[in-house]
Amino acid sequence: MNINTVNTDISMKRLAFEEAAEQQIESDITLPDYFPDIVRVIKCTLKANIVSVSSGGNRITADGNAIISVLYICESGKLHCFEQKIPVSKYVETPKAEECTCVASAKTQYVNCRVISQRRIDIRGSIGIDFKAYEKCDKSIVSSCENKNIQLRTKTANVSNLKDCVSRCFSMNETIEIGASQGTIGQIVRCNAIAVLDSTKLVAGKILIKGELKVKVVFLTDGECVLEKIENSMPISQIIEVATTESCSDFVTLSVPSVEVHAKTDSSGALRLIDVSAIIRADVNVYENEEIQYTTDAYSTEYETDFQRESVELKSIFEKFSDTYLCKGSVEISGSAVKSIEDIFCNELNYTVSLSGNEMLISGKANVSFLAVNSEDELQSFDRELDFQYKRATTLGESFSASCNVTPTGIDYILSAENKLDIRIEIEISGLIFDASKKQIISDISCDEAKKKKKRSAALTIYFAQQGEEIWEIARKYNTRVDLICTENNINSDCVEQNQKLYIPSV
Repeated sequence: MNINTVNTDISMKRLAFEEAAEQQIESDITLPDYFPDIVRVIKCTLKANIVSVSSGGNRITADGNAIISVLYICESGKLHCFEQKIPVSKYVETPKAEECTCVASAKTQYVNCRVISQRRIDIRGSIGIDFKAYEKCDKSIVSSCENKNIQLRTKTANVSNLKDCVSRCFSMNETIEIGASQGTIGQIVRCNAIAVLDSTKLVAGKILIKGELKVKVVFLTDGECVLEKIENSMPISQIIEVATTESCSDFVTLSVPSVEVHAKTDSSGALRLIDVSAIIRADVNVYENEEIQYTTDAYSTEYETDFQRESVELKSIFEKFSDTYLCKGSVEISGSAVKSIEDIFCNELNYTVSLSGNEMLISGKANVSFLAVNSEDELQSFDRELDFQYKRATTLGESFSASCNVTPTGIDYILSAENKLDIRIEIEISGLIFDASKKQIISDISCDEAKKKKKRSAALTIYFAQQGEEIWEIARKYNTRVDLICTENNINSDCVEQNQKLYIPSV
């Protein structure tokens, strides 16, 4: 039997695959001849760069490198930094690799440094690589029917359908000139880069992304081996092709999976330039806001009916927000009195998103590293954690759902005389808050023409209805149409408003 249903597609983004892989890093480093002997290691760091993510067959592959950096003091008391780059390639297997948008991110799990001799260092560490694959899912649901013998119980809802989800990487390259008052570059100690989103604009078939790449480089000067810092901002402007309509809204996040810096000579032959090469990843979600009609129940007045019911999550954007949060905390520095802080940075943030009463909570820890000079003029390295909790009011209750991005964008400190460091970390927090609820929705209807229903002999049946009874349930019981009952009894609501006698027409 041809039922002639009209169906609507509901589109959503689903995490189809997620797996964490570990890459062990092992290196036995022998210093080159032009590096002096090691007397004391100040700090050893391990940084992972993901240069590319590819999918093919049943695999997702992440390629990049691990950069080992050892900051140490030589016999003369001067600082030196040795760096070694190790290629990294890791894959995971999933049957959905080619059908999905695949991303990977890496972070250092641990690194240990053991000095074997004045010229040999044994490095043992581990990098964690998180693989994720997202797929765009379309659910077809019954919204109406042209066959009058098919009765549908329908409701309406506002939804934000996922129109498109795209992940694109692009490279940025720029040369930075160090300040005239700073010495020439001897060795680069570390670099840090963050991408900050300023604005987005949807145009026909495209999204224009504007932002800023903030880079901080710490280096040792040539000769004196003094720690110096330079900060620079580079404008981000990128156009990405996406599917859009006039009623679409977007949510974009930027990240920096890879950044590398190299010193180079200026026109006079002095090492006063720094080449910056960064890979920026833009994750773009485009949503189309619309009102849909969906079916929760159905029957045929002619035949026995079968239907397929599915649990479907309906989501609509409740709020899009962007905020700046200051994480404040104090840490104690053990040992001798501290004279100065030479370098400080926030390694990473670990956080969770939850709902507590009428508030969204983003709770986590900020990992802070810093180099300090004590009263004996010794350079020491410290690692500390600061707790943070961001709150945002919401009225959604159990229907709350959120997608958030949390990025540290700056750090400042005040050193007290009591070896206490008061730290402030600027954190950019952006996200989408959804009003989400799961509904039992009919996705398919079929009738068995071999099982025809018996028709009632009476043209009208009298039924004594009770206040609050649903017209739908009465119509189903007597195998008639809802509109016929309403017309016959002048009813304009879904329920019986008082105890009354109803005339039930036959079909």
